[in-house]
Amino acid sequence: MTADKDTLAAYAGKAEDYAALAYDDTQMPEITELSKAVGDGEILDLGCGPGMHMPLLARHGATVTGFDPSPEFVDIGKRQGLDIRGAGFDDLDATEAYDGVLASFSLLHAP
Repeated sequence: MTADKDTLAAYAGKAEDYAALAYDDTQMPEITELSKAVGDGEILDLGCGPGMHMPLLARHGATVTGFDPSPEFVDIGKRQGLDIRGAGFDDLDATEAYDGVLASFSLLHAP
């Protein structure tokens, strides 16, 4: 995401709140469908926050990489053993490396 400093500060202040959110198949059936469709392929969670969707995305064997520009989110995800990188939209240059992309609540930050 191309996030300005005010946006990053807002997310930083709520990072632990976002990390405490829990998602399951009944709340996000699209994540399950994406996971099934990709199977053991590669998924990019673009704007992944603290990585709360990543375990569901990986459920059917996919390798999941998360991109988020918030250092606080990256730190939370890494503490959980998730592959989250401090990156955003502008850092994505491997356009054919992924079999699926989830951009939940992140496209609103796209220029």
